[in-house]
Amino acid sequence: MPQSNFTWDPERRVYRDKRGRIVPARKLREWQEAAERAHRADVMACGVSLLDWKRENDIRLVGAEIEIPGSMTAIVEAFVPDEFQEDVARIAKRIGKLEPREWQREMQRLINVSHEAMAVFGAGGFAQTTVSIWTKVQQVIARETAYEVRMAAQMAAGQVSPAEILNRSSQYAEQIHSTWQNTIVVRDKEAGMEQGRRFLEPDARHCQECFDEAARGWVPLEDVLPIGETPCAGRCRCTIETRKPGSEEERAA
Repeated sequence: MPQSNFTWDPERRVYRDKRGRIVPARKLREWQEAAERAHRADVMACGVSLLDWKRENDIRLVGAEIEIPGSMTAIVEAFVPDEFQEDVARIAKRIGKLEPREWQREMQRLINVSHEAMAVFGAGGFAQTTVSIWTKVQQVIARETAYEVRMAAQMAAGQVSPAEILNRSSQYAEQIHSTWQNTIVVRDKEAGMEQGRRFLEPDARHCQECFDEAARGWVPLEDVLPIGETPCAGRCRCTIETRKPGSEEERAA
């Protein structure tokens, strides 16, 4: 999101464009989805670059009889979903081959950048990103980093197949939605909001616990189950709405 074109309205807790108009929630969701797609392409491209290195240097993979295709283009065609192939191929070509330690460093960088960006986006900009929000996002980054380190160790031990490398890598991108939404809850609590409720994203695949949480309606904000902590985990696409009972904002709604 170009910071020069949008400003944060702390009273209404909304973004405004350069003409002062409120940016609708639909547009915010489009921005988040675009960021998530770009992040997914980045992490999958890292996986392709790692497989391209392994093709020539290291065959310790689950199912050694599964041959890694003979070129970067063929790796993309074999293991990357069709809708991402063009972007992943372009990024992987720019990256070139990645040996395991280089892959781990690049994945760490992408984890840091993506979650910090979503925290700032949810907070309303850098100026509104409080110590509490930074603390929360660093906890998320530490958790995701631990998963990434474990995955690297499993790959080194030959316990991960080529398809799993790409699939598990892409899952890191799914987590940034929860960082965005959970940051909004911290932001609004600090702004004086007292209640929250889970909203089910239309057409998304929800687990039963998400339906149960949404059915609770408005509850104290501290009792709202964070996004990502239901069985659908990182694939959760619920959002959280907040309010302060009796406020002018609630009466207008």
